Amino acid sequence: MARCRLFGPLLVLAEQLAAKEPLVLVIEDVHWADRSTGELLAFLVRNLRQAAVLAVVTFRSDEPGQAGSVRRLLAELGRMDAVTRLDLERLSRGQVAGRPGHLGRQDPRAPAGPGRGAAHRVRSVPSAL
Repeated sequence: MARCRLFGPLLVLAEQLAAKEPLVLVIEDVHWADRSTGELLAFLVRNLRQAAVLAVVTFRSDEPGQAGSVRRLLAELGRMDAVTRLDLERLSRGQVAGRPGHLGRQDPRAPAGPGRGAAHRVRSVPSAL
């Protein structure tokens, strides 16, 4: 009951935004999610079936020590009709190095220096989110 009171307003917000134009929710690194985050994600996926919402969820299936709650979440999501799972192969070092703008480095093995690597972050969040 308490979760519904907490998650309900987020569901309403997503539905309202999706009523104006299609909405894409990107949730990365779910393998690091705590139980509450997983419950929110499952709640949204179960209840956003009529809204024009695409949820893109990323996780590493090979992450050591992946919590049992995350494995249960992924299993639950995988049983839902609206969910499509795409398993992607890891990129090789050569593939990563060949990508344009590879974090500003020529050699993917070179450590990120000041102003490189982790410095490439989002500086603002769209007001819709």
